[in-house]
Amino acid sequence: MISLRWSWAKGEGSIKPRESFLQADYITKLDAIQDWIHDLEQLYNNTMIEEHKKSEAKRMEKNI
Repeated sequence: MISLRWSWAKGEGSIKPRESFLQADYITKLDAIQDWIHDLEQLYNNTMIEEHKKSEAKRMEKNI
């Protein structure tokens, strides 16, 4: 229904909704958007946690 896109050249992300999504009723669109936001926030938070763990492990290696 929606494609997530990334431009390496611009360093920007965007979304591209398909026509079928745009034609859906507003309740369906709002529900889907809310679900996607939740999933993207979880992915963002998990990525931050994993990168923090990697950074801390590297820092600890240097201190040994």
